[in-house]
Amino acid sequence: MIPEGTARWEEWATLALLESRTVLVDRPIDADLAVGISAELMLLDASGDESVQLRIESGGGTLDGASMLIDVIDLLGVPVQGVSMGRAEGAALFVLAACDERIVGPHARLLLAEPPAVTDGFCDVTTAAAHHRARLDQMLERFSLDESLLRRSRLLAPDEAIALGLADAIATPEASIRRFPRQVGYRLR
Repeated sequence: MIPEGTARWEEWATLALLESRTVLVDRPIDADLAVGISAELMLLDASGDESVQLRIESGGGTLDGASMLIDVIDLLGVPVQGVSMGRAEGAALFVLAACDERIVGPHARLLLAEPPAVTDGFCDVTTAAAHHRARLDQMLERFSLDESLLRRSRLLAPDEAIALGLADAIATPEASIRRFPRQVGYRLR
């Protein structure tokens, strides 16, 4: 049942996740989404010392959005557990890799690819390309990746992501992943 004063299911779900110190990234990470996710992470950091879980199910995004989230993760005073059971592609994989603890599902879709260069139309192409190149170089250096890996747009198996240092563990039924506070979804009886 949706609590009174909550207009939409999405608002109720976000509140329920925040109560369990969980933040969901469920679409490509652009600057607007990064601002909202950053605000939720900072709110949880200010409200307690327990760890925060960042659930990433994203089909990519921009380097600017990913860089913003990575900076916030780095500055938080609480540990961040990144979990991706479905997919983390391009920029979203970089955000997952920046978390303190990184868990991926055994069948997760982990795409190591260069995020597309995006401009807002207020600068020339040369400036935008230089900015994108600088962000890309920062990511390559931070995660000790070779640029040729990104150029090939390669799907990684979970064990390959661990070998590259982008994940720490593959989720198992015994994994210490924070469970949702109550059953979500439909069950056949």
